[in-house]
Amino acid sequence: MSCGKSAAKNVTANGLAVEVMKPAELVREHTLDFICRPKPVGSAPISADLVPLIERTFRFTHIIATEMRDEMIDNGQSEELEHLI
Repeated sequence: MSCGKSAAKNVTANGLAVEVMKPAELVREHTLDFICRPKPVGSAPISADLVPLIERTFRFTHIIATEMRDEMIDNGQSEELEHLI
């Protein structure tokens, strides 16, 4: 588990490389960045032990959301899924 960025690279039609990040990944990156960046003097410390917990939380949330999405599509609930998204 690290504090580095993990965005995928995509290439646009004009050949420029851009970082592509899903909303959940964006939240994860900013949460990890908040924990890993230096804090102002006198502020309460944030334990680096939270990094693995954050990683697991986002991983399990992704797994559950993917499973629910697939179930909704299989059950013909695509319109409801679009509304939730």
